[in-house]
Amino acid sequence: MIIIRLMGGLGNQMFQYSLGKNLSIKNNTVLKIDKSWFDQESNQFRKYELDIFAISAASASPQEISTLKYKRGIRGRLKKITDRYRPYYRRSWVKQQGMYFDLNILKAGDNSYIDGYWQSEKYFKEIKNELLEEFRLTGELDEANRQMLDKIFKVNSAGIHIRRGDYVKNKKTNEFHGTCSIDYYNEAVRIINNEISQVHWFVFSDEINWAKINLKLPGETTFVDINNDKNYGDLILMSKCKHQIIANSSFSWWAAWLNNYKQKIVIAPRKWFNLEPENFKIEDLIPDSWKKI
Repeated sequence: MIIIRLMGGLGNQMFQYSLGKNLSIKNNTVLKIDKSWFDQESNQFRKYELDIFAISAASASPQEISTLKYKRGIRGRLKKITDRYRPYYRRSWVKQQGMYFDLNILKAGDNSYIDGYWQSEKYFKEIKNELLEEFRLTGELDEANRQMLDKIFKVNSAGIHIRRGDYVKNKKTNEFHGTCSIDYYNEAVRIINNEISQVHWFVFSDEINWAKINLKLPGETTFVDINNDKNYGDLILMSKCKHQIIANSSFSWWAAWLNNYKQKIVIAPRKWFNLEPENFKIEDLIPDSWKKI
């Protein structure tokens, strides 16, 4: 059994689940998810969101979680003692060592509790087809989203994601993450405009009115403002655009990664964090085929 700890927003949950899925396949064992992070009072602003997808993992029981985290019974205490003599990636409770790709994590064995963010496709690129199958909606898009999807399919669509929200309003979050500048978006638009003719821009943002005021785009533009209470709708619509300009956000990262258009152009910010974590490498996060500016 592999238990993956889920935390953060939808994009982060997808990164975490994807590593867990890959480890369960490598170990020929069952994957279970730990959703307890969302029950903590300090995390009430987030919610578990993978239930919109056709994922195969069930929830781990409190007893299963406690055993692998050394908190339950003689078995748990014995694991804590023996794990002191094992490499960090072979312990029952495998904790992320830093915000970089760690090849050793893929050596984690059966009966492991996996705890971290795991923001690199290198943790799961080899099972992309399996993930595309699981990251599909179990329900139907509503009429407004179906109409928008039809519009996206009929044009040379390029999705632009502007992440603001807590990146702006929360002081600590703003200091750590920062936001992409208008200059970044202008340069990204110029690159796509030079390579693709008759681009129709679809703009997605958690502050769509700010985007309408501050983003000046050449050509046809649609500001998508139909998914205020269901952000997965924006994720699906973005992923169906032929090209993407993403923010420093795991949410739009996944929209670009789920895009199966073979000639897609994806532009990502080279500066992902305002305060870059130790040993962080943008090459671990951004796939080689995407343009970094």
